[in-house]
Amino acid sequence: MQKECLIVLFMVIFINAPFCQQSNISTTKEKKGFRASVVKVDITPDNPQNLLGYDARISTGVLDHIYHRIVVLDDGITQFVLVSTDICLISPTEYDHVAGLLKILLGISPVNFWWTTTHTHSAPEVGKAGLDNIFMVDRSRGFQKHDCRCNNNRNKN
Repeated sequence: MQKECLIVLFMVIFINAPFCQQSNISTTKEKKGFRASVVKVDITPDNPQNLLGYDARISTGVLDHIYHRIVVLDDGITQFVLVSTDICLISPTEYDHVAGLLKILLGISPVNFWWTTTHTHSAPEVGKAGLDNIFMVDRSRGFQKHDCRCNNNRNKN
């Protein structure tokens, strides 16, 4: 996950660099026009990885590559960053870490940094094994209870 975090941060800084440049033409603060930047970064691992969900599995190759897709919008006053990552889930702690770095390094407020995932179960598990169970423990229990009720109802008919 640290590698992915650094890639996102680097790409936001890289595509954001023109937004941070100031013109030497005037010393007064002028409102800039709307600007946008888009980048797609391949984050496909080159070695077998544990895959998230549907029991323990290890990848056997690459059918489709996975990416970070990053959009930065700037209206001259406020910057907004949208990141979509082809993984199943991301730790709230990791989000807070990257949002904090963007705030410190670029002054982008965490409320203007949205990071989402495509929720694919065909991408590597990021972070410690079993992270999904930690995030969704109540949800998992609910599914287990539901599954038991369904099986019991089938047996009664």
